[in-house]
Amino acid sequence: MSCDCPDDPIDDSRAYRYLRLLEVLVSIAAALVAIAVRAGWLP
Repeated sequence: MSCDCPDDPIDDSRAYRYLRLLEVLVSIAAALVAIAVRAGWLP
């Protein structure tokens, strides 16, 4: 994939880090919800 946008590796890596962090947080939240449902904490 080629992009005509100007290269800004600092912003790029920062956005990538935020996306990775968000992905990890979402997966952790999903795991906690699954555990809570399995344990019967949620209706």
